[in-house]
Amino acid sequence: MIEYAYYNPEILKWARERVGYSIEDAAQKLCIKNPNKLAQAEQNGAKLTVNQLNNAAKKYSLPVPYFYLDTIPNIERKQTQSFRLNTDDDFAYTPEINKALIWAQDVRDDALWLAEEGHMNLPEFQWKISSKANIAKSALNIREALDAGQTRHMKIEQALKWWKSAVESTGVLVFETEHHQKFRPSGAAIYFNHAPVILLNGEEQYARKKLFTLMHEFSHLLIGDSSLDEFQIKINQSDAIEKRCNNLARQLLLPDEILYQAYNETSEDKSILSRIEHISRDYGVSRFVVVLALREKNMISLKVFRTLYKKLDDDFATYQKSIAIQRAARKSSGGPPPPVKKSKKLGGQYSRAVLSALWSGDLKQNQAVRMLDNLKVIHFEKFSERVFSKN
Repeated sequence: MIEYAYYNPEILKWARERVGYSIEDAAQKLCIKNPNKLAQAEQNGAKLTVNQLNNAAKKYSLPVPYFYLDTIPNIERKQTQSFRLNTDDDFAYTPEINKALIWAQDVRDDALWLAEEGHMNLPEFQWKISSKANIAKSALNIREALDAGQTRHMKIEQALKWWKSAVESTGVLVFETEHHQKFRPSGAAIYFNHAPVILLNGEEQYARKKLFTLMHEFSHLLIGDSSLDEFQIKINQSDAIEKRCNNLARQLLLPDEILYQAYNETSEDKSILSRIEHISRDYGVSRFVVVLALREKNMISLKVFRTLYKKLDDDFATYQKSIAIQRAARKSSGGPPPPVKKSKKLGGQYSRAVLSALWSGDLKQNQAVRMLDNLKVIHFEKFSERVFSKN
């Protein structure tokens, strides 16, 4: 027997428009063959099954009970299309991008509650840099406050984990999209005075690129900016804000004084490319970033820069081909297990707080499932081992 839902059609329409689906696209997502049926459902409450409404809640990123309210809920409008864009001219907001941005802010709301209940340390974000501040000096001050020191790491994965933890210690929430999500930007910065958010593209396989994106988005937050970014490192960046954020990100990872020291300490027995690779490996920055920094500081000539940049560009094109093959294999295999996917997506800080609230009795099991992005209970043990691991 088919069970029909009795919902508020006004909210059904609002929910669809909130994430940016057209009637035709939404009908396809909801497995409704005739888009007119969905249009009629939004206008006069034409019959939808309970399964179709549940599917709508999932696709529109909205809890099912909202569809039964008498009026459109008076909830804070989630930031979706109010970002300054650093993207190509053909960029367009998509429902997938909007949903990812809304999701990140929904998790932020949960994080604020966890902090109020004492399960999470989420201080006010007081790390601000004025538009007139000296970037190099500001970066050194921030590194000192974060106890970054020399920050040499044996592996890039260790560097990424260390800097994520350092950024989170300032009161920032760091999340990632999952590999199957169609989130085109490299990253997003969502600025709030309390608990600002960085959202990274989880499909990115190049760890050094992801680390630089993390610090680039952190730089946006430091100047009080919300932004959607595609990874762009240029010698002549035309956007003043992007140039400033790129410079600050690089200085946080690789300050000028360390760049000079690392480049010159082995100058007698290593080629320029070898020295660049050495710096890239030690400080978690890509070879592109090192080459650009050397050129900006006039440590290499324009001719050498162009030769090196072409070499790196060719190498990266070959690398991308190998990554594409790995990505296709991963998708065909269903990707990593749920505890790995969810811990990567939600981050250790937030995940540990949810588990703390569950174990202390402040959360029910079904609430923890929702707050952990619908992670099944059978995966909780492996998930907890992963998020509490020191490795």
